[in-house]
Order: sequence, then structure tokens, then C-alpha cells
Amino acid sequence: MRILVLGINYWPEEFGIAPFSTGRCEYLASRGHEVTICTGFPYYPEWRISDPYRGQITAKEARYGVTILRSWLYVPGRVTSTKRILHEGSYIAASLLRALGQRKPDVLFVTSPPLGLSVAAVMLSRLWRIPYAFHVPDLQPDAAVDLGMLKDGKLVRALYGLERRPIVKPPWSQR
Repeated sequence: MRILVLGINYWPEEFGIAPFSTGRCEYLASRGHEVTICTGFPYYPEWRISDPYRGQITAKEARYGVTILRSWLYVPGRVTSTKRILHEGSYIAASLLRALGQRKPDVLFVTSPPLGLSVAAVMLSRLWRIPYAFHVPDLQPDAAVDLGMLKDGKLVRALYGLERRPIVKPPWSQR
């Protein structure tokens, strides 16, 4: 099976969602699946692109049977609410463009954060007429509200709606 994964963090990052994404992709590849991940350049937890990757727009690597497609993303030196939104938005756009350049997969697997990546998942699923899974292990709106980065309101309610969005079976598969 051809599996395309979208996830902002991946090996060699050792914290946050990266070990989870890396482990999942490598496991699926070890089971004989053709796995490709569209990810960013390593930056976390330092919030600085790692030296071997600095100055690049895209890169292609392979590790343990996984094709790793890296794309530029905006990484702020000092994280604020606005800069975090720009950071995540730059990854969403870059991963969507990178995914569109790939051969049609059999299934799409998307991991949040960023929560807005669900929009890319829906678009790609509809375009390619394939199922997708959207995994939300990190509840971003709760953290943003708790940290005072966002105030409760329409935006926060919309983000909660994205979190609750179920794994979707495309309508054409329900005949």
C-alpha cells in the first residue's frame, strides 16, 4: 500500500510529535508499505532550523525505508501567537504543495499539530478520492487558551471543531 503522511516534525528531532511520527512511518515501511512523509526541516525544540538543513528550500532523504520530503517552513526566533500561526500556516502550505507533486497514494495519514493540517487532508482526500486519517494527539486550542495566547471566541470554537472532525470515509466509498 502507498501511504502518504503529513507531519510537521520528524527524525532527527527527538521531542514532541517527531518520535511518534518517525516510529509510525518506520513501522509501516517495515511491514512492506511504501511510505512517504511530507515534513519540515528539523527545528524543534530549539526553534531554529538545524545547521545541516539551513538555507534549503526542499530536501529528499530516505531512512529505514521511508522517503522523507522536507520543505521550508517559517521558524520564528521568538514565538508569539501571530508568529506561531504564520509558522504553522507556512508548513500547511508547503506540505500541501509537496504532497500535490507526489504520485497518488492509497491512503493519507495526517498528524496534528498543526490543527489546520486537517484542511489539507480534506482537500487531498477529495482531489485523489482516497481515505484519510487525521490523528490529533495534541490539543492545541486548550494549550493556547491556557497560555493566554488565544481568548475564547469564534476562532477557538472553530479550532475545537477541527479537533472533533472524525476520520472521514469519502462519500464515493459509501455506495
